[in-house]
Amino acid sequence: MLEGDILYSIETLPPFSETSRRVVEILGDPDRSLPDIVDVIKYDQSITANLLRMCNSAYFGFVRKVTSLEQAVSLMGHQTVLELAMISGSLTYYNQGIPGYRVEGRGMLRHSISCALLSQILGGKKERTGASILFTAGLLHDIGKVVLSSLVRDRFVEILNLVEEENYSFVEAEREVLGMDHAQVGGEVARKWGLPETIRNPIAGHHDFERVRQGDWNTIVIYIFFCSIVEKSNTQRTRPSGAFGSGASGSLWTGSFVPVVA
Repeated sequence: MLEGDILYSIETLPPFSETSRRVVEILGDPDRSLPDIVDVIKYDQSITANLLRMCNSAYFGFVRKVTSLEQAVSLMGHQTVLELAMISGSLTYYNQGIPGYRVEGRGMLRHSISCALLSQILGGKKERTGASILFTAGLLHDIGKVVLSSLVRDRFVEILNLVEEENYSFVEAEREVLGMDHAQVGGEVARKWGLPETIRNPIAGHHDFERVRQGDWNTIVIYIFFCSIVEKSNTQRTRPSGAFGSGASGSLWTGSFVPVVA
């Protein structure tokens, strides 16, 4: 029964836009050019409008108003513009609370951006394609929570009892009660969206401690695994309520920047 509910929730999740999918592809292309980037984004009015609004915000502080995608790419660089486009595309899923996980407002957006940036920091000065994979996987690693939110909310007491009385982790309790955890569900969402394995695996495996410990996963998965732990720990120290939020790890984009993208 629950498996059917989960599959239904995956199927009814708003689809990953064609523009966002193409942004993922071009992020991994070391030979991309300015016209390539403009051609990918320009036909999506929502992402284009959000992107120009971000560029013209006080956060970036450009003296002259940015009025075209060409200007935005020239001023901000390929990587930054594409990452902003990915963030804009993710607002469909993250620009509201995730009640099943007690995440309010823009908390999931803050957490996701923080993890995307922290994963790049943990990855060090990798080649451009590696940094792009880290950013995308970090941004989307908790997409499964969007799918499971209502199911977790309805069974929260049962899940919490396992955590408090049986010493389960929350992810283990998800698996026990629902049959799947949010990371596994996120991997299925990524598969449905046609994302490459290099992004699907970090999403699906970012809570699989045993496989990380045994070295079964590649380094991208390990970075996402650790960034999720570090960012959440940092958040919980600064926000006793448990809602995800900005911290030092993501201070460049979160905090003052989140109101700009949202």
